[in-house]
Amino acid sequence: MFDAPYTFQLVGKESNLDADPYQKVYYAFRARQRRYILTFELFSINVVSVKFCAKEHLHTKNAYSIILNDADANRVIGTCFHIMNHYWQKNKNVNFVFYASLREIIDFAIKKKAIAEEERDIFAAQYARVRFRIYKYGMVNLFSYEHFTQVVDPVNCIYVLLNKNELDGEGVMTRLSEFLLRNYELIFNPDYEAPQPVPGIHIG
Repeated sequence: MFDAPYTFQLVGKESNLDADPYQKVYYAFRARQRRYILTFELFSINVVSVKFCAKEHLHTKNAYSIILNDADANRVIGTCFHIMNHYWQKNKNVNFVFYASLREIIDFAIKKKAIAEEERDIFAAQYARVRFRIYKYGMVNLFSYEHFTQVVDPVNCIYVLLNKNELDGEGVMTRLSEFLLRNYELIFNPDYEAPQPVPGIHIG
């Protein structure tokens, strides 16, 4: 399922003077029907958040919640996991936080199937379990327990890959929990108004 990623490349970096995120790193890949951008956001709590979207949506308000019916979601997601693995190979101490946006996907699936009101909760629960297992399968196969502790939050659809090189793992998790309570929208909320790129930075 995740053994045939699309070809990807590093396409840009930008830094700012704000504490969080203090740097963004961009990778790009072309899928079956469109080009995607994966963004790593480096935060001062020693965590890198992972986001991806279609290139044409990169600077739109809801970039990370737009559902695309391209019939290659598993390969797109798998490519993102491979990019994360590639980044880790070059940054051996990195801790990742990844948002598996199941809520939007489930809403999209329910509307597409025109499911009866009384069946929606059952469908949503089943669909969430299947999708979450897909994400977990990819994480486990590319980020082994030898190198990472996998912390999962199925309710909020969040994965934390805590690097075993991290000497203060408990501190990282505490800081991440506190940070998310205060700034959840900064990392994950699709409605967050993302800043425009620094002049001169071109995402290919």
